[in-house]
Amino acid sequence: SSWVFDGVDDYIDCGLFTPIDSGSAVTISAWFKSPSGSYSNYGRLVNVEKHVEIYQSAVGAPNTKGRFYYKLMGQYGNSFSTLGGTLASGVGDLCDGNWHHLCFVFKGATLNATAYEDGVAVVTGATSKGNLNSATDKLYIGADPAGANPITGNIANVHIYPRALSANEVLHNYNALKGRFS
Repeated sequence: SSWVFDGVDDYIDCGLFTPIDSGSAVTISAWFKSPSGSYSNYGRLVNVEKHVEIYQSAVGAPNTKGRFYYKLMGQYGNSFSTLGGTLASGVGDLCDGNWHHLCFVFKGATLNATAYEDGVAVVTGATSKGNLNSATDKLYIGADPAGANPITGNIANVHIYPRALSANEVLHNYNALKGRFS
């Protein structure tokens, strides 16, 4: 089963989320399906306020709409790395009516982050910091704080790990559920 978000006012406020405060590693994994051609302007898939988020590109950008950005935030919630969007060369437009697995892995010890789509690394980049924000903030699914930037589509199997999954673990998680979400 999955949650359905209308892109207007649907979101889940999961409350305060502490496991990744000052974290030097994190993995966010989720399944997403949007009706074909149905885009959300900067729609948030998963947002741990001022820590890490996965969100859609701008609707008005024809070369990137339907692609996702993957962002890490450090002290005061300031961004220190954003992957994806125009740089993602893998799956591309994920608003095609099909289920897709999105996974973002941050490994602070190596100052490295990787975004995976459907089990494949689509973009890897260096980060300028090795730790996430230290303050505790809320976890949102389907939007960001107070319901801003809602997303259109279905979201399922959201997992946040306070460690960096390996490429093999990401692929295993994708393969384990791809038959369920097809």
